[in-house]
Amino acid sequence: MSALPVNLNGTLLDLTKAFDKHFWFGELPPFDFVSANPLGCTNLRLSPANHQKYDVVWYYEQMPSDLPPGKFELVFDELLRLIGDQGKLVVRYQQNQHFTVINFKHFLGRRYNARISIDSEVVENGIYTTVFNVQRLNLDRYRAKDWTFAMITQGKRRENVLGFLRSIRDSDPSHTHEILIAGPHDAGYDEFSVRYHETQYRDHLAEISRKKNDLALAASNANLLIAHDRYVLDSNFFVGFERFGYDFDFITVLQWYECGTRFPAYAAMSRGNMSWSDPMDCADYNTLRPMQFLNGGLLIAKTETLRDIRFNDMLFWNQAEDLELSHTFRNNGLPPRINCFSSATTLGITPEYTKAFIAEGAAKGQIGLRPNASQHMSLLNPGRKLERWLRPHIKKMLRKAA
Repeated sequence: MSALPVNLNGTLLDLTKAFDKHFWFGELPPFDFVSANPLGCTNLRLSPANHQKYDVVWYYEQMPSDLPPGKFELVFDELLRLIGDQGKLVVRYQQNQHFTVINFKHFLGRRYNARISIDSEVVENGIYTTVFNVQRLNLDRYRAKDWTFAMITQGKRRENVLGFLRSIRDSDPSHTHEILIAGPHDAGYDEFSVRYHETQYRDHLAEISRKKNDLALAASNANLLIAHDRYVLDSNFFVGFERFGYDFDFITVLQWYECGTRFPAYAAMSRGNMSWSDPMDCADYNTLRPMQFLNGGLLIAKTETLRDIRFNDMLFWNQAEDLELSHTFRNNGLPPRINCFSSATTLGITPEYTKAFIAEGAAKGQIGLRPNASQHMSLLNPGRKLERWLRPHIKKMLRKAA
């Protein structure tokens, strides 16, 4: 671990005097700064009491180049959320195999809803000290707590839809939040104050991406949850978001089967590129793999963000629209994240439904390329025919592993 320089001087010392509210990443702030280390927090998420609060955020005691692979995007996504309308980000770093000027400045420079520029940069003995100017845009949407809940249904799982509606209104008896139904009308839904999205789609193409984009356009509120008709919200959903906070862009929540087994909501592809390979169930929420994605059965985003960073309309059902969307968000400086204080339960299916997802530790190296991975596995929700096709390939891989 890189040692802390003894003194802050020159421009950096001036920064400590010019601004009132400072956050220090680490444990040894040189002055009376608020300090914490998000590496000890699930998904590297700090208390929302820290969000939009500080004038200057310091990553100086340690260096992001010292982080293990898969951490820096989550760290800086969180640190940027600590800044209010505008402020400074001070970072001291070196370059190595996992952290470079290229990937770091790509992340910051392409950051959605932010204007980030360089105030100053000094390089001495290969160590960079860069002061970034940060302006955050549209902060009102990151303070809003109103929801639109959108459910996609073909009308064949009526009891599931009713369960979803009840799970919302049980915690929202005044019907404050909006509910959208993309599917057929049903008089049984009327008591829950639903609104219908009635655009026609080409059913033979299963235009799931276009449908989800249209729901984002139809939504009235700042926070949008889109779910397929196999989910109910757990009673901790709204309370959990009070604990997690509303400064987010693209997230999911913990998901469970009815039997109590964890559903693979936070997932990744074992091959480090956008190709067909083994999907991994990621239980380590503090690491971002090269092809991390949020399972598309239930997704949460800021409505305006999803209108701007859209699903790819050309990707139909079972064509990994969730993987491609997660990749696109990440290219806009927004890594997929998870709120572990809130959860939902998936109905009417068992863990057999996602048995194609391998445990993360079974993938060689866990991050990036898995050389012997099958190139044809379904990314999401394989059907029975596909499961039968996969079975001999899985047995073959298990024999090799043994």
